[in-house]
Amino acid sequence: MVTNKAHSFDNKTAQHRATTILVLVLLGLSVSRVMFAQQPGGRETSGPVVHPKVRAHRSAKRPVTRKPAVNVISLLIVSTPSNSRLFVDGEAKGETDANGEAELSVTAGRHVVKLARDGYVTQEVEVEVDPTSGSQQEVEFKLASASVGLNIISDPAGAEVYLDEVYKGTSNSNGLLVIEQINPAQSHKLRITKTGYVQQSDIPITTYGGQVSIKLLPEAVRVRVTTDPPESEIYFDDVYKGSSTGDGVLVIEQVNPNQSHKLRSKKAGYIDQIRLLSPNSTEISLKLLPDPIVLLVKEVRQQIAEANLVKGFDAYDRLVKYAPDQPELPRLLESLLQTLQLRSTDTLKRIGPFGLVIDISEIEEIKKLYDQARKWHVGDESVETFGKYWDMKLALSTVVPGSSGTEKENLKRDAQLILTDLTQRNLRNMYLQMEFGWAWLKLNEPNNAQKHFTSAQELRPDWAYPYFANALLAIQAGDREADKKTKLAKYGQAIDGFTKALNLKHDFSRAYALRAIAYAYMKNYLAAADNGLQAITVDPKSAYAHFALGLAYFQKGGKTAYRSAKDEFQRALALDGVELDQETKNSIQERLAIIQRAIK
Repeated sequence: MVTNKAHSFDNKTAQHRATTILVLVLLGLSVSRVMFAQQPGGRETSGPVVHPKVRAHRSAKRPVTRKPAVNVISLLIVSTPSNSRLFVDGEAKGETDANGEAELSVTAGRHVVKLARDGYVTQEVEVEVDPTSGSQQEVEFKLASASVGLNIISDPAGAEVYLDEVYKGTSNSNGLLVIEQINPAQSHKLRITKTGYVQQSDIPITTYGGQVSIKLLPEAVRVRVTTDPPESEIYFDDVYKGSSTGDGVLVIEQVNPNQSHKLRSKKAGYIDQIRLLSPNSTEISLKLLPDPIVLLVKEVRQQIAEANLVKGFDAYDRLVKYAPDQPELPRLLESLLQTLQLRSTDTLKRIGPFGLVIDISEIEEIKKLYDQARKWHVGDESVETFGKYWDMKLALSTVVPGSSGTEKENLKRDAQLILTDLTQRNLRNMYLQMEFGWAWLKLNEPNNAQKHFTSAQELRPDWAYPYFANALLAIQAGDREADKKTKLAKYGQAIDGFTKALNLKHDFSRAYALRAIAYAYMKNYLAAADNGLQAITVDPKSAYAHFALGLAYFQKGGKTAYRSAKDEFQRALALDGVELDQETKNSIQERLAIIQRAIK
């Protein structure tokens, strides 16, 4: 550090200076050397100190011729520490005193001043001596110690410390190592090392008298990976590391913590998840989102397994829209179609003595499923056949008593066209043949109906319903027949058919009831009553069974029989649900009126 100060400086009289110069010339000495001789106390002067007044007196007595003046400035050097060696422009000028001061006389201008002392860092400065600043300037030096102590703090503790590749020791349990006697005037480098950690080397020391903190990074760490869902495959930097446990955990050993890593998790039914593991991280969580396409595939399979075709078809339709190239589509469609066909077959097995009687909403549902199936699987003959059957079934089921004549005719015509097409397919399915027969009968074509009933009977001779259906056609034909002999023959055919049906199905209440009616028309009242009672025994809550027994009593005639007929007719009307059509109900009312008049 450099500081300038101004002080007064006494000049010698011109006479004394001239005398001195003359003497020195005679002695062969240098004028400047004498002028700047150092007096006691470290102050340089041109000769003995003379009071200004004396110089003035002498000058008055003997004038002296003056030479050009030389600008000489007093320079005060202040050093810390004291007793430091002093150099000006490379020339030794002694030392500072015990107070750390030295006073020099120098000419105005620029000078290089250097101070040195053993154990301290030499300091050199350039000083501009300005004659206008005063008679004295001051320069202050503070020399830095040539060796200092330095605290090294390592994390972790127990690290080996090298200074300029010289081993200095191992940091203690607190991570501290003190290095003594470092020369701050020189550059130094540290190297810190410990087993299991990445070495740090070529660390420059930029501060002295304080501390340097060094943190070592581990060479390898254990990384705990958590996955949701569990049992997911884990890839670390694209290398398979295994699958997470049932708790969703996988630990990866020997991971370099000093760089980032890529982790990828995958599991069937989920979208792959990729995340970066930041440097020095030891835990990471991976959450996989369900793959919507895989979920749709799963949903279709689940609905098929649960036989929920409506939801299954809906999920499959969405899958076709979102992923038309999904490889599972053909297999899923095949499963859907098989399940649909199975549902049709199972539904047809519920066929009763008058065909398949189910709610119209179920018919509409199955028809819609087949409409969609035919779009997905064009040309499938079996799907097309069943699809047409349900079209026909819906058309005939829509014909209700309240429908207008035109509407009825249009529906019947649609059903007839479909039925004609199906008839030509020569299908060997007894359930469909029975359904076709009842459909033709509903369209008032008993001859076509009989062909299909007979075909069903041939396909399954041990099935009671085809015999029953043909027997019903015979009794209806007898009702329409005008010729008495032919009428009785038809009733006889009906009795024969009902008997065959009853031989195959002993609990066939409707067959007993219709055979009772046929016997009644043939005036075999005992057999008629017996069959009526059999029908009631099989099904006490059958309105038709009570109607048949009442008809048997009514046909027999007489007040006693009429009273029995009246009781049965009234029970039939009380029990009626869907068994009795309006025509049958009307006939009961007419007979009750006759009975009422007869038994008054």
